[in-house]
Amino acid sequence: MEEKTRNILEFVFLKDLTQRETAEQLGISVVTVSRRVKKGLEVLKSNMGKEIC
Repeated sequence: MEEKTRNILEFVFLKDLTQRETAEQLGISVVTVSRRVKKGLEVLKSNMGKEIC
C-alpha cells in the first residue's frame, strides 16, 4: 500500500479525524481523501482474503 494511502487511513481510522479534517491536515482535497480511503480499504480487504485462504 502506498505510504500516502496508509497515512490517510491512519488519520481517518486511528486518529478518528473526518475526511474533511484529514484533507485540511494534509493540504489535499476531500475528494482525494475519499478516493484514497476507498483504495486503501480495497487493498486491506484483498490482503486479508489472501491470508484467510
